[in-house]
Amino acid sequence: MNTLPALPGFTLQAYPARQDGSISLLLHTREQTPHLLELAAYLGMRGSLLALDGGNCFNIYTVAAALYRLAPAGAGRHAFTQAVLQRIRAARAFTCFQMAALVHQALTLTRRMPVLALEFLTTFQDENIPLRERKRLLTICLGDLKGLAQSAPVLATVRASSAQPLPAELLNMTMEAASEIWTGAALSCNSEEAQPTRQLLLFGE
Repeated sequence: MNTLPALPGFTLQAYPARQDGSISLLLHTREQTPHLLELAAYLGMRGSLLALDGGNCFNIYTVAAALYRLAPAGAGRHAFTQAVLQRIRAARAFTCFQMAALVHQALTLTRRMPVLALEFLTTFQDENIPLRERKRLLTICLGDLKGLAQSAPVLATVRASSAQPLPAELLNMTMEAASEIWTGAALSCNSEEAQPTRQLLLFGE
């Protein structure tokens, strides 16, 4: 089984590395977002990756810089970085309607690949859209993510913000759909206690 060294600032639970329709969820802060882009780089090194960006946070230059640092000894750093970037497909959603469309569109891909849904709930915070409609779209999204997870790992991340709190109903819906929940240390209920940080398990052999 492939493993990824623990990311700074995260208390991570065991990742099942299974393909049975299970969604993994990670709750994080804005300050921890760059670590998620480093995670995207690691995943791209292991194969194809679909990154769905709901928070306008996917910065290809940050991912490229991480890949440049991670290039194996003896490998041409530029060529290695470009080769991995070609395996990463990224799409950005600015509304919850667009996020729902992107997730559903991913179901039509002939070749399924791991999905990293960054800041998944951010577009669902738009109060100009009735909460009922946002809940309807989120229900569809979560169902489609579970469908994607039947054939490839799916990790959705949710960014916490004190300035713009997530609607409790939407967060609860997402957490109930997840089989594994990871939290940034700052968000952990037991953050004051000493806890071992586990390695992040990626994909089974």
